Amino acid sequence: MKVKKGELISNQGGLLNEFDLDEKSFSLTNNEATLEIIIPGQEEMDNVDLDKDKIIFSSDDLNYDVIIENIDGGIRQLINIESADAPNKYEFEMILEEGDSLQMQEDGGAIVKTAQDEVKSVILQPWAKDANGMDLYTFYEARGNTLIQTVNFENAVFPVVADPIWCGNAIKSVVWITRDGKASASVTPTWCGATGGGGFQWGAWSEMVNKTPNSRRWDKKYGTNTYWSMYNQYFCHADWAGPFKTPWNLEPWRPNVGYAKTVAKGCNP
Repeated sequence: MKVKKGELISNQGGLLNEFDLDEKSFSLTNNEATLEIIIPGQEEMDNVDLDKDKIIFSSDDLNYDVIIENIDGGIRQLINIESADAPNKYEFEMILEEGDSLQMQEDGGAIVKTAQDEVKSVILQPWAKDANGMDLYTFYEARGNTLIQTVNFENAVFPVVADPIWCGNAIKSVVWITRDGKASASVTPTWCGATGGGGFQWGAWSEMVNKTPNSRRWDKKYGTNTYWSMYNQYFCHADWAGPFKTPWNLEPWRPNVGYAKTVAKGCNP
């Protein structure tokens, strides 16, 4: 990360992360679309420390710290809750662009969509653990442009850690290779892209198509058998291979057999 005018800047090759140390906020910019998030307790966080690639916001008056760090494809925000005297609700106010909306997802995560119904950012499912590694009940709710995380402290051993993850970039690269004498699009997802699942993958598919180099091997025309074959191969890898087997190889010469049969054939029918 680079320091510039009170900010930390990290360019992940298509995703620009910026951390404003004065305003106590951070932002993700992907394809000129920006989402800015203000940290909980912004006005009272009067201490800022840099620890390698981490930013630690703290206050003498609060019983929690906020730790921010880059991850591959997004930003992790750790809430380090020191005691039961700390609040059990944490508000993440967003500065949204005109037409943007914050929406909850069935899996408990959330997404930010543009007016064109494109996914700008995905907030992965919430989790929280106590000092013994016990999972604590936690959930998000959306209120206007604010995401609120509630953590249940019952039977918890402090400190407790909650971990909102903001994803903004799903695909690191797509290159054409040859496998067994035939064309294959080799897709390298970011960590966010490989683990995001759910609503994130709908936006990730569009990102993958846009980042695939033009080629006579696949003209990317919507609605063709080749298009749907690549589509089913992509979602099979995203749903089942995830981060455990990358890159994902999508092969336009394979037949369109539908999603279920694609899965049954190990993603490359």
